[in-house]
Amino acid sequence: MAPVGVGQSRRLLEILADLGVPATLYSTPSYALHLAQVARDEGREPRELGLRRGIFSGDAGLENPRYRAEVQDAWGLVARGIYGTGETAPVAAECDRADGLHWTGQAAFLAEFVEPETGASVAVADGATAELVITTLRREAHPLIRFRTHDHVRLLASPCTCGRTSIRFHVLGRSDDMFIVRGINVFPLAVAAIVDEFRPALTGEFRVLLDEPPPIVAPPRLQLEQSAVLDEEHTASLAADVARRVRDILMFSPEVEIFDPGAFPKSEGKTRRVVRRWLGET
Repeated sequence: MAPVGVGQSRRLLEILADLGVPATLYSTPSYALHLAQVARDEGREPRELGLRRGIFSGDAGLENPRYRAEVQDAWGLVARGIYGTGETAPVAAECDRADGLHWTGQAAFLAEFVEPETGASVAVADGATAELVITTLRREAHPLIRFRTHDHVRLLASPCTCGRTSIRFHVLGRSDDMFIVRGINVFPLAVAAIVDEFRPALTGEFRVLLDEPPPIVAPPRLQLEQSAVLDEEHTASLAADVARRVRDILMFSPEVEIFDPGAFPKSEGKTRRVVRRWLGET
């Protein structure tokens, strides 16, 4: 085990190179891509450093097949998700089918699904969306009673092809990341899926800037990063194509701004996708 903290990416790469054996990375998925870029900047090929499996949590993203493929291709590893919170510890994880998170230790907690706004119970059904609520059943210290995770999930009630028959789920995002435009709930994960359609012209990095408090009336600003510097005409055309695709899929029209490669700072922790400018966030 190499417990390397935030800000020690180069140290972690040195450890991987010295180990010389297959290893597993536990991090956010966005950090895996950041670490791969740090390796390339140092003249190292990520695939040669021995990472063969990645266990990822903290950021939604692996639900997007393109994003999962990018993480796996960068390192030549198998990427699987695990879910938990700081209060609950891990309570679910993906199997080898990578089609939803399976519960772990079901006798240790009770999971409920509720409407985020009202707290009303949501019936379990394929495709149902709800906020996950957890009650611990065996904790003697720091018990959690109907703990609202603020994580929105999409339920899968059909059996998994791995043979497990319990309910599983996909994480859509946190309520504090979700924003509402003209009555439409939008999660960064949905925006990411659209941005990924425009690779390789775009890097996949993006930020949504909200300049006003709810209810949002003015078009949100969607900032993107291009992979290579394009002339003004091509950049404008790309921005228009992205805005049109967002409007068609997510039902709102953003103001799209495209920046040069490397314009966005890379994070070693959770990547901030939604910036609420009206709260002073930057």
